Amino acid sequence: MPARTEQTQSLASDVSAVRFAHGKRLDGLRELGIQSIRDLLEHYPFRYDDFSQVVNIIDLPLGEKKAVLGTIHEAKGRKTSKGGFLSEVTITDKTGTLKAIWFNQRWLADTLTVGKMILLLGKVDHQGGLPHMLSPLHTLVTTEQLEGQSLEQDGEISSVESGPNPVGIAPVYHANNLISSNWIKRLVLESRKLVSEPLDPLPAPLRVSRRLVSRQIAWHNIHTPSTADELAQARRRLAYEQVFYAQMGLAYHDAQQMQGYSGFEHSAGTRLTEKLRPLLSFALTESQQLAVTEILADMRAPARMNRLLLGDVGSGKTVVALYAILASVQSGWQAAMMAPTEILAQQYAASLGPLLDQLGVSWVLMTSALSAKQRQEAYESINSGEVSVAFGTHALIEPNVQFKQLSLIVIDEQHRFGVEHRETLIAKSPAADFLSMTATPIPRSLALVLYGNVKTSYLQNRPGKATTRTTLIDSKVAQLAYAAVRQALSRGEQAFIVCPYISAPPPSESEAEHYLDDLFGFLDEPYIAAAEAELVHLQTQVFPNHRIELLTSRVKSEDKQRIMSDFKSGEVQVLVSTTVIEVGIDVPNATVMIVLDANRFGLAQLHQLRGRVGRGTKDAEVFLVATRPGEKARRRLRSLEKYTDGLKLAEADLQERREGDITGTRQHGAGSLSLINVVRDRAMIEAAHVDVNKLLEQDPLLALPEHQHLRSELQHSENETSN
Repeated sequence: MPARTEQTQSLASDVSAVRFAHGKRLDGLRELGIQSIRDLLEHYPFRYDDFSQVVNIIDLPLGEKKAVLGTIHEAKGRKTSKGGFLSEVTITDKTGTLKAIWFNQRWLADTLTVGKMILLLGKVDHQGGLPHMLSPLHTLVTTEQLEGQSLEQDGEISSVESGPNPVGIAPVYHANNLISSNWIKRLVLESRKLVSEPLDPLPAPLRVSRRLVSRQIAWHNIHTPSTADELAQARRRLAYEQVFYAQMGLAYHDAQQMQGYSGFEHSAGTRLTEKLRPLLSFALTESQQLAVTEILADMRAPARMNRLLLGDVGSGKTVVALYAILASVQSGWQAAMMAPTEILAQQYAASLGPLLDQLGVSWVLMTSALSAKQRQEAYESINSGEVSVAFGTHALIEPNVQFKQLSLIVIDEQHRFGVEHRETLIAKSPAADFLSMTATPIPRSLALVLYGNVKTSYLQNRPGKATTRTTLIDSKVAQLAYAAVRQALSRGEQAFIVCPYISAPPPSESEAEHYLDDLFGFLDEPYIAAAEAELVHLQTQVFPNHRIELLTSRVKSEDKQRIMSDFKSGEVQVLVSTTVIEVGIDVPNATVMIVLDANRFGLAQLHQLRGRVGRGTKDAEVFLVATRPGEKARRRLRSLEKYTDGLKLAEADLQERREGDITGTRQHGAGSLSLINVVRDRAMIEAAHVDVNKLLEQDPLLALPEHQHLRSELQHSENETSN
């Protein structure tokens, strides 16, 4: 076996094969999720300390992190009045004097001695006119090292988190109490001895066209960069690699699924769609018309459609989906539309069912609320093809639901379903055109990373002229929000009161995740507001003369239908709920919403919630009541006051997110996205998208010999994702 092939296979070897990776250090690696040599090499530094740009003491800027080199002129240690220990050295260079101070590091008194050369990295302050650094990173150096000879550090001899050359750019790794950043650095260097020349899975023509360094060079320079340019080139290659494999993994997975199947080529006829227009009480917006045109063009093509319909809350995605459904029906086939909640599925039936009835299109609603007899009748009508359209929840993926000829699958809020749910429905007709819809605001760059080789349609404007104003208030003045509800009720309008959870004590961890899981979610404090308790509070103390109802996931299906029916008719004036009303609730007379403990929700979730009001012609108000929000939470919530457009809100949110924050939200595909920032790396993501499409057009199943390493890489990533 060729040496490079053997080294490439060694990447999968257990990390314990690396010299010094044993005992507590091995346990520490395992705790960090590092199981293989590859995991270790892809455990990239999260920060670098730049010791390479040394400045003179006299030129040190106040409050900035800088490196300075000097000779120790004085060193001493002493106990503090509170029993601690203070180590202090004074260093000099040709321009001045600097003091460095460390707390509770007694061992420094034996290490830092007069006459030695020391390199410090820290922020400079002044005290009594003398510049000083508190707890700077440091390392002792020699004249030989400064002349370019490398230093072989042995284990933990220095507190500085540096590379083999402490005068250069020092990587800092995420570590734990079992293994330090220094030891991770050492083990990475040891692993590179085992895998010094692995094969590069990115095709050579692609690397040349994008001016990317090899993986071998990139791994070396991201862990031990000599210059800032080397580090930038390494990061660029590895970040591109991550986003390329992410998109390629999804597209390759779809190509494998389509093996042996030919797509549905839907009719170009307009019999049903032309009959639909007079039945609608509104004209389609410009962006709705464009989305319909794009979707129908995809459906007429012989290739399988894979399109994502992104629309802000209230932008009219459902009616666009109806056009796709009618294209399937008038071609003689069936369509299925799956919703994440029973309420939303019922909303489909209530809003689209009457239109389908008028068009002579048969349909059925599949939910857990059906009786055994109703369920069996639904099975038979779907299986025989008697029913053309099936709306439903997870009930649609039951084994007994077998379509006669399913040509279109529509899934609303796809990220709310598990991978297995989505794929179980698709498996009922792998060649069916696929349309995913979401009201979660997703910029194009993020959509490409999350969903891969998918076409996107955006609904950018919302029908109607009503506006919604959002106001952040402290929980201490929540009465201001209740007063606004009282005024709305006096005008004959209605209101929502939303709580982060159902009842006290707080729900289990899994239940909490169910209610607060969100693409842009945050959960850093205990719950406070409970829907059941809030219902009692409102009924007894705030609105005793109005009918108030509770809607949560614990309410029985038949009661949910009754409550929603009464709320829509106006018999219920105030609806207290959890996030079950986040999607699928359309009550034009609801004009006020109060979200209690708003800092427990994510931005996208709050944006969707506020889309439940202002859906008619009347202007609406949303009050975000926050309980002790930190500065970060307050800044997030203020952005909801500033932005009403979901995409602008998402961009603002993503600007603050760390690299890799979107990892875990993807449905399928290649591994980590730890180096990717979807705002900063927008151009890179677009470039990778172009490259993926071009490569797969030439070789959809990566069967060519020159793509064998790429195929192996994707299979490895698929295994990592499934594990």
